[in-house]
Amino acid sequence: MLMSLKCQKFSGFICGVLLTVIMFTSAASAAETLSLKSAVETAVTTHPQVLSRVAEVDTADAAVDAANWGRYPTPTLETATGEGGLTAVLRVDQPVWNGGRIGSEIDSAEFDKQAALNGVNEARLDIELRVVEAYVDALVNRNKLVRANAGVVRHKELYLMMERRVKQEINSRADLILAESRLLQAQADVSSLEQSYETALTSLSELTGQSVDGVATVLIEPKSLESLDLLLDEAEEFSPAVKRLSMEIASAQKQIDVANSAILPQVVARFEHTNSADVTDNRVMLVLQAQPGAGLSALSNVRSAESLKRVLEQSRDATLREIRQRLRADYALYRSSQVLLTTSRSASEITRQIFESYMRQFVTGRKTWIDVLNATREMTQASMSFEDVKGQSLLSKLKLLSITGQLSQSLAQ
Repeated sequence: MLMSLKCQKFSGFICGVLLTVIMFTSAASAAETLSLKSAVETAVTTHPQVLSRVAEVDTADAAVDAANWGRYPTPTLETATGEGGLTAVLRVDQPVWNGGRIGSEIDSAEFDKQAALNGVNEARLDIELRVVEAYVDALVNRNKLVRANAGVVRHKELYLMMERRVKQEINSRADLILAESRLLQAQADVSSLEQSYETALTSLSELTGQSVDGVATVLIEPKSLESLDLLLDEAEEFSPAVKRLSMEIASAQKQIDVANSAILPQVVARFEHTNSADVTDNRVMLVLQAQPGAGLSALSNVRSAESLKRVLEQSRDATLREIRQRLRADYALYRSSQVLLTTSRSASEITRQIFESYMRQFVTGRKTWIDVLNATREMTQASMSFEDVKGQSLLSKLKLLSITGQLSQSLAQ
């Protein structure tokens, strides 16, 4: 394919290559149909992981209704057959006092519902972070792909220039082969980046549940992220996982109260209707009931409930440590990337100046052909490294905003 380039004029070929790059850039721009805001909003409302947590809220809500029914009368019907024929007994028990057991069960169910609601937000945060990572990955690979294609254009220009010089017997054919080798290497880099870009878009498609052909440049409201202590406080206060565990701890405390109340007797107002072949009788009475369970099972249930509470408290402490560790790591990455942005931008500009200088010196014989080719590749690599640093800075900032609960607000603005 490269040898066919010899049949084309230099100026016409360059115009064609530039047109191809322009078309690629235009196509990428036209494909920028999915913004980060749309990606996050779609993923956090349609992802199965979130929907399953929403279903858990419905389950918890039904449990609250079931617990509230504990305040109402409980009917019981018993039938027996004996020598006197069929006997039927209808009882209706209305709780009067049970040591606060019903109230504790209702409170526990309410806390479980609040925990389920925070579980939904926890799932949304997890999906949001995954979308941010996939989106920035796609954005970085898209930008690097543009840089890599520009590098291919430069290598093609150098190839044609060397081809002309070989025909004029200014340089040897070895220099043309070297230029061809570098061009093939640049094209291979483009192919690799195209695959990485497609992989990132596929991840976004899976997360959002829709076909994603391209991503848009991320624009967010400027926000100061200088105070680590403030970010830590905001992250701990926002954390859905911490809130969920706090609600589960409160529910566990109520379950301890339920287990303790099971040891105590309860008072019930009972209406009893008996109907048999010999007698029909109606009675209303107060009944003292004690149902501590088999052996010392009631005490074991109390210890079990207390142990569960301690487990949840340890889980909450571990989650807080994990949040602080993650935020500190993202914050350190953000601060370092801010410093690297300046140096990386300067390095990219310097490599461009070196390439232009080497081109001029090559014509006058002060630089070799390999120097020019190396400078070309270094310029492309420096520009792609700059894109990596920009992506690193953007990703760490977006993750900090997400962990502190400010991403949606920043994108909305």
